[in-house]
Formats: sequence, structure tokens, C-alpha cells
Amino acid sequence: ARAVAAALAEAGLEAADVDLLSLGANGSVAGDAREVDGLARVFGERLADLPAAAVKSMLGEPLGAGGALQALAAMAALTEGRLPGIRGFGHPGEGLVPSVDAAARPLEEGVRTALVTALDFDGGACAVVLSLGEA
Repeated sequence: ARAVAAALAEAGLEAADVDLLSLGANGSVAGDAREVDGLARVFGERLADLPAAAVKSMLGEPLGAGGALQALAAMAALTEGRLPGIRGFGHPGEGLVPSVDAAARPLEEGVRTALVTALDFDGGACAVVLSLGEA
């Protein structure tokens, strides 16, 4: 949650300004739950409505390259207006989770700002906000 709050503050934005999430989720139950818990502290109930991608499902765990690959996927989603699906995605589990799907899907009109999160195995986290700018 601190990394996300810092990224939003640096961008001069609030949680309500984020339209899309590019998650560091690699499919590990504990790591994915930790990421979602942090996001829920920032976005609250709105988290369930935010479209989210997790490209590691298609790439595997790229370790240090994960954040960069997630950022590329987020920019592609923003510019192409299409969110990649999550390979092997079954059920989101219990509690509040972002809007995720196994199938690729078009994004709604007006999606311009993405939040990218990246986590390491030791509990470190970073986040960056990417935007297409003014419409």
C-alpha cells in the first residue's frame, strides 16, 4: 500500500484516477493475497471494479524484469484498448479482488491511466503510474 500511495502522490493523482491495474501476481497464493490486500487498502471497494492484468501468467516469473514487462503490457493495453487475459485463471478466491478474467477483453472508453505493481519474494514492493495524458 505504501508503494502505491507513493506512486500516486508522485504522479499528483488519487486512487480514483486509476483506470487499470497491471499486477505483479505470479499465481502464488500468499504473494497474490498480499498484493491484493495492499491494493484493497488503497482502493477500497472500488478494487472490485478495476480491470486488471497479470502478464506473468503468460510469461512465467521473470524476477527483476517483471515490473518492466508489466509496464509494457499496461501501456499496450492503454494504447490498444484491450486487456490481456490471465492464462490459467480459474477462481479469484475469497474476499475483495480486482476485476480479472481468463479471456482477453476490450477496455471501456476513457481508460487512460494504469497502476503497475511489482513485488519481490522478500516483501519489497514498488509501483508506477502510467498515463496516456489528457484526452
